[in-house]
This record gives sequence, structure tokens and C-alpha cells, in this order.
Amino acid sequence: MSDFAPVTGQTLGIQRPSIGLDLDTQVMLEEVARLDGTTVPAALARAVEERFIRRLNDVSNEEYAALRADPKAWRELQDERAE
Repeated sequence: MSDFAPVTGQTLGIQRPSIGLDLDTQVMLEEVARLDGTTVPAALARAVEERFIRRLNDVSNEEYAALRADPKAWRELQDERAE
């Protein structure tokens, strides 16, 4: 028996990609969908989008901190903004 539960489906006749999830993740995803009153694919899409946005913000903050830590680069940015 596999530890993965495939997530598959069809919408408007288009085959959705199948992904492997471990059983614990599948159960949590189903519970999130139930609590949100939505479908498993919609709950997964929302979770991925939220994670993507958080990660994008993290990377942006890391890059901004690196820029601030470089006095020359920071001054160049300030000068460019002042123009």
C-alpha cells in the first residue's frame, strides 16, 4: 500500500495534474477544505498561493536587508530615488 493519496479531478473536461501527497497531508488538506467550506483543489490552491506570497515577501525582505547593509548600494538607491 502506498503512503500517497493522489489528488486528481476534472473541471470543464480538462484533466488536472495528479500529485502525490502523504496521507497526513491529505487528511489535513481535506480538513482545511471542510473548515473553509470549499473543495480540496481550491484549498490546495489557496494554501500554495498563500505560501508563495509569504515566500516572496521573505525573499524581498532579505534582499532589502542586504541592500540596507551595503552602505554604497543604499546611498546609490537613495540618490536614484531623489532624482
